[in-house]
Parts: sequence; C-alpha cells; structure tokens
Amino acid sequence: MPPAPASAAPVPPVSSALLRLLTWLVVIWSAAQFLAVTMPVRLANVDDVISQILATSGDPIAYGLHHADSEARFYLLTPVYLAGGHLYEITDAFTFSLIRTAALLLQVVLCAALVRRLMRDSAVGSALVVALLAALHLPTTHYAVLSYPDKWIGFSALLGGLHLHLSYLRRGRAAAAAVAGILFLAACLTSEAFLCYLPVFLGLARHEGRTWPKAWRSLLAPATAAMGYTAVYVFFALWQKSEYGGTSFSPDILEALNCLFRQTAAAFPGFELAINRTYPDAVGSWHKSAAALGQAAAATAWHAYLLAAAQAAVFLLHLVRSRAAAAVTWPLLACTFAVCLLPNLMISVTVKYQIWSWHRTWPYLYGFYVYASLLALLIFATVRYFSGRANPTLRLVLAGAWSLLFASAKVSNTASLGLLRSWYNS
Repeated sequence: MPPAPASAAPVPPVSSALLRLLTWLVVIWSAAQFLAVTMPVRLANVDDVISQILATSGDPIAYGLHHADSEARFYLLTPVYLAGGHLYEITDAFTFSLIRTAALLLQVVLCAALVRRLMRDSAVGSALVVALLAALHLPTTHYAVLSYPDKWIGFSALLGGLHLHLSYLRRGRAAAAAVAGILFLAACLTSEAFLCYLPVFLGLARHEGRTWPKAWRSLLAPATAAMGYTAVYVFFALWQKSEYGGTSFSPDILEALNCLFRQTAAAFPGFELAINRTYPDAVGSWHKSAAALGQAAAATAWHAYLLAAAQAAVFLLHLVRSRAAAAVTWPLLACTFAVCLLPNLMISVTVKYQIWSWHRTWPYLYGFYVYASLLALLIFATVRYFSGRANPTLRLVLAGAWSLLFASAKVSNTASLGLLRSWYNS
C-alpha cells in the first residue's frame, strides 16, 4: 500500500452544513425503509417462533432454566439476558419493528462514533453510519439484526464499554473505567462470544500511546469482569456436564479454521445475494445463476434503488472530506482485520457449528458484528486512495464499487425478506 498523500484534500463540493442535512435525511430515510420492509417479518427463524410462543402463552423462565441446564450456560437466567426476551411480549407489529429499528440505529451510531473518536475524523464516522445502513444484506439464517433482542442489548453494552474505556484512557477518570467493566460484563451476560473482545480494550490502550505495562494495567476493570464471568461459566459448565453441541469443544483445528473462515467470509456485504443455499441438503452450485440475480433485481422497487443512489452520494461526499488517510497504517488495518475474526472464534471450535459450516448456514448470529468491522476495514482502505490527490480513475472505480454494493443490498433484502415472510410469517 503506497504512503498516504501529504497534500491537502480538494475543496469539498458541498458545505458542511448542507452535508450534515443530507446525512440526516439519508439516515432517516434508511431507517424508515428498514422499518417498512422488515415489519412484515416479525419472525425470522425457529428461535423467534419459540420465543414468541413462550412470551405470549408459555413460561420463559422455565424454558430458560431448561436451556441453562441442557446447554450449561448460566447466563440464560440472568436479568440482562431475559430482558431481550420480554420484547417478544409486544404483539403490535409496528411497535416491535420500531424498537428493532431503534436498536439497529443505536448499534450503528455507537460503532461509527467509536471509529470517529479513534480516527479523530468526523467524515469517516459519518461515512460508516451511512455504509452500515446502506450495505446491510439481511441473510435468511440466524442473525442478530431481525432476531435475538438480547444480543442487541449485548452489542450496545460492549460498544458503550469500549467508548468509556477510551474516555478513561484519555481523561483518566476511574469511574469511566469501572462502568466500562460493568458494561463489558453485561455484554457477556448475553453471550460468551463477547469475551473474545477483551483484546480490543488492550488495543485501544496501545492505540492511545500507552506502553505495554500501562496498557495491561488499564485492563483492570474489563479483565476483572472477564475473569469473574469465566470462573462462574466454567464452574457451571463442569457442574452440568452438558452434551449440547453448541458448547461442546472440538479439537479439530482444520475444521475450526474452516468454520471460522466461512462464518467470517459470509458476513462480507454482497455474500447473501450471491450464495445459493439449496436447503436442506446444501448441494449444487455455490452461487445463484445470472437469471436468478436478474429476476431479483427486477423485483426490487424503484425507490429502493433511489435510496441506494442517495446513500452512495452522501457516503462519497464524506469520503472526499476525510483527512484520515495518514492515520490509516498497516498496523491499523491488521488490527481491524483481527477484530473481524473475534465474534466467531468460540463457535468455530464447537462441534455443532463446525457441522453447520458444511450446510451453508452462515453467517450465523454473530455475523453482524463481523460485518461492522469489515465495513470499517473497507472504509479505512478506501480512504487511503480516495482522499488527497488520488488517481481519478481509481476514485471512479471505488465510487462505482461502493454504489453497486449499496444497490445489491436492496436487491438481496427484497429476496431474503420475501423468503422469511413465506417461511415464518404466512
């Protein structure tokens, strides 16, 4: 990768005030479109169906106790985890979809704001907000956007904890560090997968210029939360001796790498449009035919393409204004890529999900967190070539690629949401 240009970026084509207005309009439009197209999909998988039945006519506590025992996961009975299940008690489709949309926006804004603070560049943060909404390809698998409200709480808590840890590193306030540890614990109480994000707290300290000894000392709060959680988790698991495949360790390294690769690659925006899942046997061509893609594109509403064009325009306007090219270094790119691997580390060493990886059932639940990191990685790489006196031809290619990616999300979601409506909501 060539060094970043030292010259100043060209004069932006629109004023800051106008771009802020356009960004707000596009974000509101994107949220409204998400709410409208996902509202008919109240249930997106079997877990949703079970949760809905339990919340309205069953006993969710008894169900949680059963699964805490059978899966050896103590957190399935904690208030943080159960809080997400209470959302299924909401019977009004609009209200449920509105909460789901608000949860998505909260996670998107927290993620983008963290990137903005790290890069000290508001243009990159704003571009990430637009991109996360514009390039979201909703799969027909288990995914923590349409489903799993407890994970909405968990990821928001994790991001909030990272924000407060960054504030502690910059201002030295012990209260911020303590609350960061509490939020990290809250995230882990919705899924053990969030434990894998502990190194990110260390990475923030190194990014802020801490020496290794000081960086390790800064981990006191989140590391204490992680150790306490792990101790209880392991004790409960040893006591229960579960045979559940989703928590049963598999020592097969090759299968673990295969699972990790497939789960991570499947989170790449555009994958859902191309993959040919062929339920339930997972045989045949890996990709959809050109005819199938053409039919999906023709079935997509014209106003969806109009939204994609607006999203691309605002996104590219932010990239033109970015001054972060010099901050995009190889270590930053390598660390961001490493973060992409974290969400699926735990499931990649379990029997159940190694088997699932051979049946095209990816991305799994944690794919959304991979997607967020992948988008940040792609934006960092794009900024290197898009700002300053970048090659005009390369700029045009990058602009076209991002625009196509945003449009493909609309085509993909039209198809996948149609399937989910017919499978679980008819």
